[in-house]
Amino acid sequence: MTKLGKVHASKEIMITATDLLASEYDQVLRDFGIQPFVRTVFGDAENLSTQFGDYSFDIVHGQNCIDHTASPLKAIQQMLSVTKHDGFVVLYHAENEGKTESYKQLHKWDFTCEKGHFVIRGPGPGGDAVDATDALAAVGSVECSLDDGAVLVAIRKHPQRRQ
Repeated sequence: MTKLGKVHASKEIMITATDLLASEYDQVLRDFGIQPFVRTVFGDAENLSTQFGDYSFDIVHGQNCIDHTASPLKAIQQMLSVTKHDGFVVLYHAENEGKTESYKQLHKWDFTCEKGHFVIRGPGPGGDAVDATDALAAVGSVECSLDDGAVLVAIRKHPQRRQ
């Protein structure tokens, strides 16, 4: 069940919640008789454009999810692919969750901000570091900040270039 706000004074908000475990969530909701305001549908962060097509959303939000993927950078690139020009990708993840969880189970990646740049390390303790701010510069402008043990990243996709 999404934490995102669902009401705006002057805009209609349509939320598409996705997760690899959508069918398992449905079972838990059925077991407890819960009808969520927004139903989660199956979605693979590393293949979003195949499912939704490019330029489908104004805002794409990910919280505590892309650090569980095989390739966080690919997941972010896919998030940007399905974002409209001049739209946003907003990420909120625990800082260095892989290290905190000893790189066990799903926690293979570390995210942090260094000198204002979003940095991804992994997988595992010996993994390479990627400056995601630089890697994504051709597609959007990246802002990264730390927020009480979490990494907040806002990526504004560049406006469409005129031909």
